[in-house]
Amino acid sequence: MMNRTIAMISLAACMGWAASSGLTPEGQRWWKHVEYLASDQLEGRGTGTAEYQKAAEYVASRFHDAGLKQAGTQDYFQPVRFDVTRLDETRSAMALLDGGTRIPIAIGPDAILGKRGKTGSFEAEAVFAGYGLTIPEASYDDFSRARRRRSLDRSNRITNRSSSAGDF
Repeated sequence: MMNRTIAMISLAACMGWAASSGLTPEGQRWWKHVEYLASDQLEGRGTGTAEYQKAAEYVASRFHDAGLKQAGTQDYFQPVRFDVTRLDETRSAMALLDGGTRIPIAIGPDAILGKRGKTGSFEAEAVFAGYGLTIPEASYDDFSRARRRRSLDRSNRITNRSSSAGDF
């Protein structure tokens, strides 16, 4: 929760800076596009939503205004099929089992679920993979580091990776 608060404060500060930083007219025009596309009016532009379509039409209109050639199969658009799965949080639960003790995990604040494969109820051993990063240039590999600590055979296991540095 602290990370979200810090992120929101940082975003607000950046927006305030951009608004008051004396941007050039070109920078101000660019910033207006960013403000619209990031606005609450588009509700996050989720794939396949009406708000996503509004954002796509907005961008296509700006492409047209800039004189860009159409390259899609339908004007500036190229239809792509997306299979979307949405989590029904009212019918979902998550918990860790430590011995016989059940520790509830709040979906959203404590865990974000990503679907790959089958859905349904399951129990599995969890393995921790740090940030889940492999950076050959820096000789850094969370997966090989995790293998040294414990087998990181991820088949039939839940892979946990961190997406933040934790609370400050």
